[in-house]
Amino acid sequence: MRELPAPQNSPLRKLFKAPVEGALDVIDRRWPWIQPDHVTLAGTAAVLGVDAVVARYPRSGIFLWPAYAAASLTDVIDGALARRRAAQSSTETTSKGAIIDTVSDKAQELMTWYSLAAMAQRRGDRVAAVLHTLSGMSSTLPALFRARAEAGAVTVAENAMGSRPIRGIVGGVAMGLNGNRLVSRTLAGSMTVMNITTALQRSRALVPGSKYKFGDLEDLDKVGAAQERYSVLKVVTPVGIAIGSVLLAQQLRRR
Repeated sequence: MRELPAPQNSPLRKLFKAPVEGALDVIDRRWPWIQPDHVTLAGTAAVLGVDAVVARYPRSGIFLWPAYAAASLTDVIDGALARRRAAQSSTETTSKGAIIDTVSDKAQELMTWYSLAAMAQRRGDRVAAVLHTLSGMSSTLPALFRARAEAGAVTVAENAMGSRPIRGIVGGVAMGLNGNRLVSRTLAGSMTVMNITTALQRSRALVPGSKYKFGDLEDLDKVGAAQERYSVLKVVTPVGIAIGSVLLAQQLRRR
C-alpha cells in the first residue's frame, strides 16, 4: 500500500489507519464492486437522514448521534478506498471523486448546522440559532482556502482546529445535545471562531515564508484536482452563505 500523500497529514489518519484498513479489507473481500462514490453518497444520505429526523424530533438527537458519527466516518473510508482502488489498478484517482466528496461534505455540514439553527429557533433560543447559522455560513471556508492553497502547490496542516474532523466531531456532539442551551451556544460559537481562524490561517499559506505552509505539493494530478475542488467551492461557499443570510435575517427579525 502506498504512503498517504502530503495533503493528508492529520494525526487522526494515523490513529484510524488500522480500523480503516480493516474496513477496506472487508469491503474488498465481501463487496469488491463497491466504489468510493458509493461510500460517499451512502454516508451523505445517512447524515442528511439523521439531520432531518433530529430536526423534526429534537430529543432523538441523544439516541441518533452514534449513527451520525458512524455516517461521518465515511469521509475517511471513501478517500482511503479511492487510493486503494488506484493502487490496485495502477491508475490515478480521478478528480470527479474528489469533487463528489467535496460537495457531499459541504452539504452535510450545511444541513447539520442549519438544522441545529432551526431547532434552536423553535425553542426560542435566538442566540443559539444565530450562532449555529454563523457556524454553517463559515463551515465551507476552511475547505475553500485549503483547496486554494493546494491549487497553488502548497499543503496546509489538516489538524487545524477548524479542520474537517473537528467540524464533524463538534457537529455530532451538538446534534446529540441540541436541547442544552449552554452546550448549544458554546459549541456553535466555538465552531464559528474555529472555522474563521482556520480559514484565515490557510489563506496565508501561499505567502512566502508563511508558518501556515505545511509543505509543497509536487504531484501535478493532485494540484489539478485541488484546482477543480477550488472551482466547485467557489460556487458552494456563496450558496451556503446566501442560505445562511436568509435564515439570519429571519432570526433577527422575529421578536
